[in-house]
Amino acid sequence: VTDEDKTKRPSVEALLHNLFAYTYVLHVHPTIINGLTCGKGAKVLCEELLGKDVLWIDICKPGYTLARICFEKMNAYKEETGKDVQVLLLQNHGIFVAADTVEEIGALFDGVSSYMQFIYVRTACCQSTCQCSLKHIAG
Repeated sequence: VTDEDKTKRPSVEALLHNLFAYTYVLHVHPTIINGLTCGKGAKVLCEELLGKDVLWIDICKPGYTLARICFEKMNAYKEETGKDVQVLLLQNHGIFVAADTVEEIGALFDGVSSYMQFIYVRTACCQSTCQCSLKHIAG
């Protein structure tokens, strides 16, 4: 630790990262995910596309306010489902994926991002005159 490091403040999202009941937390802002989180009607679309295994958090002030809202929603999720949140989407921001192994984080993240890519390609393709039956993205 350098003297310069001692004067730096932790991220306002540090509290949120600590709420997950897993060893590892991935927090990223990929375009494929933010195409959803920053879009119109995103909350409804998120539930339609990704189901109830993904926790959605509406936009709010970062830091303590965000952490408190997430704490409450994550506890409600656990009470309702019997399991801890592993995938969380923040409106207008990005995705958190949590697990006890790096491999599981990779599998969860890849599953969500691959599915979103499939949805985008299907939507773009099938709104045109394409007659491909999605064969170009099936394999």
